[in-house]
Amino acid sequence: MSQKILIIALIVFLPIVTIAEQKKIVISGTDWEPYTGSNLPENGFFTEIAVNSLEKTGYNVEIKIVPWKRALETTKLGNSDGLLGASFTEERTQFFHYPKYYWESASHFFMKRGKQKTFTTIEGLCPATIGILAGSFYEERFKKIECIKLDSAPAVNLNIKKLIGGRFDYLIESKDSVNYIMKKEFPNDIDSIQSLLPPYEIDRIFLVFSKKNPNYQQISDDFDKGVKMIQDAGLYEEILKKHGIH
Repeated sequence: MSQKILIIALIVFLPIVTIAEQKKIVISGTDWEPYTGSNLPENGFFTEIAVNSLEKTGYNVEIKIVPWKRALETTKLGNSDGLLGASFTEERTQFFHYPKYYWESASHFFMKRGKQKTFTTIEGLCPATIGILAGSFYEERFKKIECIKLDSAPAVNLNIKKLIGGRFDYLIESKDSVNYIMKKEFPNDIDSIQSLLPPYEIDRIFLVFSKKNPNYQQISDDFDKGVKMIQDAGLYEEILKKHGIH
């Protein structure tokens, strides 16, 4: 009799365990302050928005902060279900599904303070060495320009340190990120660098989902629903305010 009860219990509860396991997802990101980062409260405002939105629709979220190139590759392979802070490129749609929600960020060229104030074309910067984040889509875009050399680093703060030290001519990066890191880590050097105007582009930053996960469409839809839920509840603005994002 006890064996029969055990078998019935397993049959009854097995689907529940399976559903619970399906709701557990791993999201990768990198140290890209103020959006994401291991040294930030709740791993950054973009991370907190993502986690709260997914939790609202029943997901148990694990965040892993690793170097960008590793985060990118592990999500491509499906070892992570999602990737925080991904820009849109056509090439990436082979591996990632993009939800509706995104954050806008202005990408600028930065240089040591001098006479140059404006940006027109990439070729107008030539000849030059440009600092980029390792694994950035800018690698593919800029390496085709013969008069440009690329110098990559695994973290934005390392690239900023290189720029301050004169290791390369320009850095391409989010203005929000550079301003935040300069104030936090290099306050004595704030006046030593400048951004060129206008922005190189207005970038759209996403939480993308790996197409290796067969449920990627449902997770993405649930994420967008969750974003609306936290917006309607006022939690979205509370998160931005808590992190000093205006």
